[in-house]
Amino acid sequence: MKCEKIGGKFDILENEAYSLLALKSFGIPKLISFGKVPGFKILIEELLGKAINIVCNELIKNKNKELNDICLIAIQCIDRLEFIHSKYIIHRDIKPGNFLIGRNDPNVIYLFYLLKNK
Repeated sequence: MKCEKIGGKFDILENEAYSLLALKSFGIPKLISFGKVPGFKILIEELLGKAINIVCNELIKNKNKELNDICLIAIQCIDRLEFIHSKYIIHRDIKPGNFLIGRNDPNVIYLFYLLKNK
């Protein structure tokens, strides 16, 4: 859940909600709700699991699976980026902490979408 003060310095949640609707696809968190309450805009997205940097660190400790699993994670990350770029959207904050494991299906990597102000 993300909150933003109405009339504050930044006004990005509504744009992010529209972008999530445009990106509605496998590997992109689902937009649960977007709305306004007195003084705030609120965006609610699907709850996800751990970030891939944490998962990769855990895999490195288990040396038997390390390379294969990390390659599979990397392929999914590239697929998510290709998808959002195909919709003419630029992420602008690509980092391991914005790629998350699914809670219901830990074999799916999700790209957490966050618009940035100019």
